[in-house]
Formats: sequence, structure tokens, C-alpha cells
Amino acid sequence: MIAQVLLKDVAKTPMIPIKDCIRNVKTVYHKTISKRKRYLGRRRAFEMIYGNWEGSFQTLPRYMAVLQKFNAGTIVEWRLLPENIFNFVFWTFKPYIDGFAHCRPVISIDATHIYGVYDIKLLIVVGMDANGSIFPLTFAIAANESNETWGMFLTHLRRHIIKDHMGICVLSNRHQRIMHNMSTLEG
Repeated sequence: MIAQVLLKDVAKTPMIPIKDCIRNVKTVYHKTISKRKRYLGRRRAFEMIYGNWEGSFQTLPRYMAVLQKFNAGTIVEWRLLPENIFNFVFWTFKPYIDGFAHCRPVISIDATHIYGVYDIKLLIVVGMDANGSIFPLTFAIAANESNETWGMFLTHLRRHIIKDHMGICVLSNRHQRIMHNMSTLEG
């Protein structure tokens, strides 16, 4: 019932402040609800509009297929565990691949946490174009941050972006897993 009241507001402002939720529910039902019910109502309204985490992972292969279909030359590399459990997806677009030839020989590698139900990581590589602006090169979503994950990411980076370019300077936060896998990729 609370989610139905908040549906229109959450559609306009996905992270509508809780105080606005209180006011809207009180206007309709003339009752003040607990903080927990406000939070759960807002979350349920959000899921009714945008879906949930499980649904997002189920539609990810379809989304990547559409990316490839409508962006010719897009590269997508998957790694699924047994029983089709998601582990890793890497992607880059053809303009990024072609544009890297015109970038400075410097790339920056980093990862960030994607907070939510699952503890997953977004791995990112960017370059620097001739104007000194950031030039995105590739992305990956990984179920965990491990030597294996970084190894796959850097292998795909080398295979699809760097190719036979030599003398590339790599900037990173010197994370042990990045350093370990960079040393195994040299040559």
C-alpha cells in the first residue's frame, strides 16, 4: 500500500527523501508510519519501477547483446562459472579501440565497488587523448577482485585495446593484484 502511494514520486525522484515519503503517506492514509515501513515502501516502489538486483543480472546478457548489435565492433567477453553463475564480463566499443591509436601512451587502471545487494567491482581503464581529456577504453564487471579476475581483465585489455603498441605507461594505485598481473603480462 505504501509503495503504491510512493510510485509516482519514486518515478520522478528515485531517491526521494524519507521525509517526503512520510508526508505523502500521511496525506493519503492520515497515519504516521515507522521508519522501517517508509524505507521498505520506497524500496518496493523503486523495484516496481526499475526492477531488482537479480533481474538486472538476468538481463545483463541481453543488454550486452543489444550493445553489440547496435554498436558494430563492440567486444564483449564473458566468464561464467558452472551452472551459468556470473563471474566476469568485459566490454569495449570499436571507437575506443580505434581511438587508442591517437591517445598518449598512458593508461590508467582502477576499480571501484558497486554497492548494493552484491559486492561486485567495476574495473575501468582510461587513456588520455591529445587534448589531455580522459578517453574511456574498456570496462568490466567482476563478481570479485582476485588475481584471476585482474588477469582476465588485463589479458583482454592487451588483446583488444593495446594490441602491439609498445612503451605504454600504466598508472594505477599499485594494488598487489594489478602489479602481479602486470608483471606476468610483460613481453
